[in-house]
Amino acid sequence: MIFRLANLTDAERWAAGLVVLLVIGGIAQWLNHFWSNKRNASERLIDAAAAFRSAIYAAVAPIPATSSHWGAALAALPTVCQNIGAAVALFGPYLGSKRRSFDAEWQILKRHCNETIPEALSTPNVLYGKTSRGPDPTAAKEKFHIHVRKLLSYAEDA
Repeated sequence: MIFRLANLTDAERWAAGLVVLLVIGGIAQWLNHFWSNKRNASERLIDAAAAFRSAIYAAVAPIPATSSHWGAALAALPTVCQNIGAAVALFGPYLGSKRRSFDAEWQILKRHCNETIPEALSTPNVLYGKTSRGPDPTAAKEKFHIHVRKLLSYAEDA
């Protein structure tokens, strides 16, 4: 059976026109909602990136430059890593496809904070110089700053 407008009464034509207008209005409303959510998502990403950068800068504030003595920084390092971890946990969900590499970079920094730096700045390494198996203290300090910069680069791209 073929649908024809000619066979409809005036009331049926009016109802069909109303249905068409409602469908078009619904599609327009959905498109408006879709695009406004896209704008809101990018704004949320920008806000999250700014908050991540400020949290990282605040977390690494107690850590001195590579050439400085890290005596007090070594005691603060576990707290610094916890604060960085909290910032990573808050910012990670906004990264989408970059999340996996971001998490991998965080795991490298976390291992570096918990294992490499304490070993490199241990008393024997500091007093007697780099041991044959231990990491170089200067290189370990520099790598910490490099890994922090790599984490921050994810927020710069946002």
